[in-house]
Amino acid sequence: MFEYICGMKEAKKACAPRKSAPHATFEIARDVRDALGKDVGLRILERSDMLAASTLEQLRKSTDRAYTLFGFLMTAFSAVTGLLMAAKGILILIPGVVLWIGLCISLYIMFGKVIWVHSFRCMGNEPQNLISERNIKMLKGIYGTKQTLSRRYELNLIYDSIEDCAYAIAINDSALEDRVRTIELVMNTLKITISGVVLSVLLITVFRFIN
Repeated sequence: MFEYICGMKEAKKACAPRKSAPHATFEIARDVRDALGKDVGLRILERSDMLAASTLEQLRKSTDRAYTLFGFLMTAFSAVTGLLMAAKGILILIPGVVLWIGLCISLYIMFGKVIWVHSFRCMGNEPQNLISERNIKMLKGIYGTKQTLSRRYELNLIYDSIEDCAYAIAINDSALEDRVRTIELVMNTLKITISGVVLSVLLITVFRFIN
């Protein structure tokens, strides 16, 4: 949640980067709010909410798929470990060890970067932050009449919500991109592992055929 909402802080420049935020987003200046008005702000907020909901849903789905992949790798790792414990011939141990190492590395990456608790940003705002007596007193001193204060508070609420929505999109997009890179690394590790297993099996087969 932004530190200030509903008129407590209006930026001097439109779309200025937020230095205090871990993911840079933008602030909407007062003159931009006045120029666009309430109706345009509501339309922008509607579209922004749709994108924020989409990124949050994709992040949730990626979490489900990541846990499914982790479970599959854990099952395969346990099976290969049991096979190596029972194996006696070197011809089985060589490809088995290659596969075991690859699965071990993949599980380590998954556990450290995917299964671990990740950052995300929920949608919406806490009611106590939307209704601030300090903000109301400040706006009352500026605009005076109750009707003007209410319109300004509503306008600031809309555009502050757009800023908060943009912040949520940035957080969730960043988490989703990190997960995609990690899964790609795991899949590349598995590809190399499978290639190593196939190569070792071919070499063993050729060696046995020659002898």
